[in-house]
Amino acid sequence: MRTLNLSLKVVLSGLLIAQSYQIYAAPQITSVANSDSSPNKITVSGSGFTEENQKVLLFDLVSNRDLYSNLSSGTEITSSNTAWGDVSGTNWGRTPPKFVKSGNLRYNGAVGAYQGAVSFLEKPKALSGLGLNKLYVSWYFHPDYLVDSGEANKYIRIWDRLDGLGTRISWTTMHITYEARELNYSPPADWVATRAPANQWNHFEIYVDAEKNLIEAKMNGDIKHRVTDFRKSSDTEGLTVGLVGFDPVDNDKYAGTEFRMSDIYISNSRARIEVSDSPTYDPTSHRELLPYDSWSNGGIVAELTPAAQDMDTMYLYVIDSNGDANKEGFPITGCEKCPSPPASINIK
Repeated sequence: MRTLNLSLKVVLSGLLIAQSYQIYAAPQITSVANSDSSPNKITVSGSGFTEENQKVLLFDLVSNRDLYSNLSSGTEITSSNTAWGDVSGTNWGRTPPKFVKSGNLRYNGAVGAYQGAVSFLEKPKALSGLGLNKLYVSWYFHPDYLVDSGEANKYIRIWDRLDGLGTRISWTTMHITYEARELNYSPPADWVATRAPANQWNHFEIYVDAEKNLIEAKMNGDIKHRVTDFRKSSDTEGLTVGLVGFDPVDNDKYAGTEFRMSDIYISNSRARIEVSDSPTYDPTSHRELLPYDSWSNGGIVAELTPAAQDMDTMYLYVIDSNGDANKEGFPITGCEKCPSPPASINIK
């Protein structure tokens, strides 16, 4: 009888291990096809994509903002002509960001970008009232100068209460700070410098997860900060972008400088779909995020953005809610940027 019980335990243990492996296995892509709904959309099939009701809450490509269609190049952005609840004003040497259509744009076919000096966007309208405990933000930043890493010059601020008395996260050129003022919780800063290289487009990403007490920040795919003792304020207000752009300590020092910013992607999950120019998953490679219409554990309908279509080589990756991706990229070649149906994608 003991032997039977032991055997049963072994079998059950094996089943649990197998089930656990199935649940937590990295995403696998089995096929990619043109979507019937649009020539720029693809249907991705596979397994292990994970589901946590993730949504692309905002993907501000600048060019896809209908409110900008009638704006001339150089027009200042205001809360009334943008998807953002507020922008930097003119106090303390700040300037509102501008919408520009020429000059250094991020990719061939790009029709615009944000331009600023001591400038930033604030409080995206799409996040209002959502009560988020998780937030993933990706954006591109192009300064014409090398920022000073000896000062707390902010790239992004993530808050919940907009009066600043709740959760406060600031990713700066010299460190990342995080606190929950309402809880009197203020751990030491993580002192690692993040100096965005001048005269190039730099990819910034930050993921905040209050359930896992996690903050992870990357520049150009390299992890700059990873802290595991984050605590969100108990306030019911959800996480939001307090600002994104450039907010230095000494505004006068950066008067006359210029940065550009584009492709601001915000989601309630780090689960996402990307194309890369690397055949194996490499966070430091050229990667482009894709917005999606639908997402399930075994299927995604995504859209190839103008930036993705500008790439010479595309390998497709699905990143799940744990941050894991398919190790080998799924190559998409010979499709002339995926023509409309009934033509099909030539898969290697």
